[in-house]
Amino acid sequence: MHSRQGYTLVELLITLAIALMVSVLAVPFYETIMQNSRMVARVNMVLGTLHYARGEAIKQRQQVSICDSTDGATCTASGNWELGWLVFLDADSSESFTAGDTILKVYESIAAGNATLRGDTNAQNVLSFSSDGFSRSAAGVLQTGNLVYCDSRGIASGKVITLTFIGRTRSYNPAAVGVTQCDPP
Repeated sequence: MHSRQGYTLVELLITLAIALMVSVLAVPFYETIMQNSRMVARVNMVLGTLHYARGEAIKQRQQVSICDSTDGATCTASGNWELGWLVFLDADSSESFTAGDTILKVYESIAAGNATLRGDTNAQNVLSFSSDGFSRSAAGVLQTGNLVYCDSRGIASGKVITLTFIGRTRSYNPAAVGVTQCDPP
């Protein structure tokens, strides 16, 4: 009697065809999972920055500001938060990094994968927290605003980070708060 060992060519080709079909179907889902994972990580980084800045303002009993920055040393006022930002003790309450201010943290660009992070009119270039933890401008005016995160998928898959004047932050799906574009007015 002959015992048969191994697989025939037909069996091997059928197995390879099934493996190929499964991988072709799985790749698009994997890409979506990766994009969602990057988005959650980046949005959580921004939320963490806002919490950190508010905490430092209360702890240091001094205004702390966050501004967009491409070089990690100056505020650029470009509105392109995705290129990086810095958190600093704003000794002169100018909402701009000047002599006498102290950098607390520098955040690198999150622009990979066509990501954008843009602020509305109130959060376009700078966000500040006063020593009581409220979000206030240098003039003492209570400040609210939205930062909108989008990637290559557009606004439908984006997130809106909202800052209230009492310093509370939260992220929403854009449709839940009426945001319809990645670059808010």
